[in-house]
Amino acid sequence: MELVGVVLLVALGLLLLAVLWGVVTYNGFVRLRNLVQEAWRQIDVELHRRHDLIPNLVETVKGYAAHERAVFDEVTAARAAAEAGIPVSTISFGTDYGTIEINPGERTPVAVDNASMRQIADLSGGQFFTATSEGELRQVYAELGDQIGYEVRRVDVSRPWLAGGALLLVVGLGAGIALGRRLP
Repeated sequence: MELVGVVLLVALGLLLLAVLWGVVTYNGFVRLRNLVQEAWRQIDVELHRRHDLIPNLVETVKGYAAHERAVFDEVTAARAAAEAGIPVSTISFGTDYGTIEINPGERTPVAVDNASMRQIADLSGGQFFTATSEGELRQVYAELGDQIGYEVRRVDVSRPWLAGGALLLVVGLGAGIALGRRLP
């Protein structure tokens, strides 16, 4: 009986170990499955976050493309001015750390583009100025005002008055004939 009891205890111990191994292995698989599902959820969250950023990226690219287009147009105009012998002076007004508020609570950086402004002035033969405050801007305008000339031309402006008087005379004669009927 003792041998049967020992064998029975060993068999029961082996069965208990097999069940314990099965439970531990099953729990390990469940843990791994949960880790994989959590990893996929994190990937999903990251993809949604990046998907939400795409419109912002598109708007940023559009804004930069518009800026590049404006710079290209300005450089083209500066070259045309240079060919016509017209110097274009530029004023770069602002700071490198300037911001504006487009939407309430949302600050957007708007640094000055000194390089483009200098290029426009250089291409056309004009001067490049910088101003970081209203006082500096007024000084630049005063300096430019001394350099900018104007031409006084005497032009005959009596022609429109003469035409208006002639028209009034014709209307008066027509009204006189229509109302008075004095002419045969």
